[in-house]
Amino acid sequence: MTEEQAKAESAAAQDQQGATAATGDDDTKDKKKKRVIVTPPCPPAVSTGYLVLRGVLQSLVGASIDEAAVSLMQPTYIKEKVPSGKFSIQFGKKLGSCEMDLPETQEAQTQFWEAFQKALDRVIADDVPILTASLPKEKALQEYGEGILNGGIVKKTPDPLLCSYMEGIGLAVPPSMPYPTTGSIKSIVLEIDQCSISAGKKARKAEVTLKFK
Repeated sequence: MTEEQAKAESAAAQDQQGATAATGDDDTKDKKKKRVIVTPPCPPAVSTGYLVLRGVLQSLVGASIDEAAVSLMQPTYIKEKVPSGKFSIQFGKKLGSCEMDLPETQEAQTQFWEAFQKALDRVIADDVPILTASLPKEKALQEYGEGILNGGIVKKTPDPLLCSYMEGIGLAVPPSMPYPTTGSIKSIVLEIDQCSISAGKKARKAEVTLKFK
């Protein structure tokens, strides 16, 4: 083999290595692009608790679903590895646009949380049926209004809508399929240190944040 032939073969080998490396990089990029992060589905216990909390709170303060904007529920069950969640409900401004003024003082808020917990316990003990069905989006919103939604699906509302109804408590779109009755969960525990009430005569918003498990 002549010196020129050796140089030619060496150059060809280097080009081949470069092409292989480039292909490997492209494959790696493709794998990265194809990587999809899958969020674990909301457990039925969390979905049931969400419905009960939402309905009981609105009933307790005397607010219609059209006047209470509900935030997207934070899936705290993913990190905490236990059935739990966190969300907020807005009741307008100042002390809230509901029949009962939201409490301002620490003492009044403590009494409020105690009354709320008792109401939750009573609903679970009563084992209230939860009727869940899929309804066409247009029909559901026409009949019940956007108040059944939450902040996560207001702009991109799925069709059909999964709707859950509890007599005397309310109707709403749950994060996932709930249990058939409220008594299917043993309890709902309010984590008071992570719950809060924002209200006041000069407050820009009246809001209740709920953390539960």
